[in-house]
Amino acid sequence: MRGQASAVELTAAAYDVASAGFTNISDQTKILEAATMGAVGGMSDLNTVGNAVTSVLNAYGMSADQAGKLVDGFIQTQNDGKIIIEQYANQIGRLAPTAAAAGVGIEQLNAALSTITAKGVAPEQAITGLNMALVAVLKPSGEATALAKELGIEFNEAALKSKGLGGVLAEVAKKTGGSTTKMTKLFGSVDALKSVLALTSDGLESFEKNLKNQGKAAGVARKAFKDMSNTLDGSLKGLDSSFKNLVV
Repeated sequence: MRGQASAVELTAAAYDVASAGFTNISDQTKILEAATMGAVGGMSDLNTVGNAVTSVLNAYGMSADQAGKLVDGFIQTQNDGKIIIEQYANQIGRLAPTAAAAGVGIEQLNAALSTITAKGVAPEQAITGLNMALVAVLKPSGEATALAKELGIEFNEAALKSKGLGGVLAEVAKKTGGSTTKMTKLFGSVDALKSVLALTSDGLESFEKNLKNQGKAAGVARKAFKDMSNTLDGSLKGLDSSFKNLVV
């Protein structure tokens, strides 16, 4: 880790990783390596990113082998949106379980967040709104169900799993004609509507572009890690870690 995390920091973070259910040392090592790269590359701290990794792994039933790919996606979300790793990591635990239950993959989730925040919605509002939008589709109100039937929209969990988030939103945008009144009836809240409008305002072009970027994100966390560890701050961190390790 090029001295970017001391033995003390890694041990403390390992405790949290174990508490999340990853008690195998090999699994902990994979998660901590990925989390350190994300923390350094995203200018955050190890515990924050480590907790985000384990939260997403558990929400989606993934193995520790996928930790590196997850963190690549985290960094790519930061690159494409107006959101930093710390903001993402502090909030993703609220959204990932809902998305997993809805059959919305983490790449779709990341692409949506980068798109919404890039269009000016604050990260916390974006995550809250997207969460509420997914809940509205998973458990539509009576009014939403009636309107969806009237418009010929498949607005339910099965639609999300078969068409994906982009497919459902494209159909909603088309069948409602972009009417905010109809969309509000479907999604039921201003926060959800704000996120949905940010995604659909350009015909989902930005979302689709960011989704492709998620698919090509392999290695971006390692590159960000190397870039940041080569800075003056990175060099000073390496010296600090060496001193702490010597004391230990």
